[in-house]
Amino acid sequence: MALVCWLLSSIGVAMSLLGVTGAAVVSLVRDATVGPVVLIGMAIPYAWLSLYFMGRAWVAGRPAAWHWYTLGSFAGALCAAFFWPFAWICAPALALGIYLTAFHLMGKPPQAGSGEVKPVATIEIRTWWDK
Repeated sequence: MALVCWLLSSIGVAMSLLGVTGAAVVSLVRDATVGPVVLIGMAIPYAWLSLYFMGRAWVAGRPAAWHWYTLGSFAGALCAAFFWPFAWICAPALALGIYLTAFHLMGKPPQAGSGEVKPVATIEIRTWWDK
């Protein structure tokens, strides 16, 4: 699921990282002042990195560090609000981010049961010497 979301959002990832973050770096180098373009340009890589680390922890079945799902969600929401006309390009990644944030805040997947794993079938193997 995570890989599909990343692949479907790859154009948005490339556009945001190369376009907006690149413009922020150029703006910072030219003016050496921190404006809104630079702040958004710094929030975009952090949002994508937080989505990556939350997804990696989700696949491994362990919790992510608190700052990835709290600050990363804030950065992702800020970027989605700032670029709302283009947010549809990253819609699968936004949906994955919402799911992963809920997963890490609750500490378990929403559909998790009691945690007990039951075997589907048991097989008993007998040989001639097991009499």
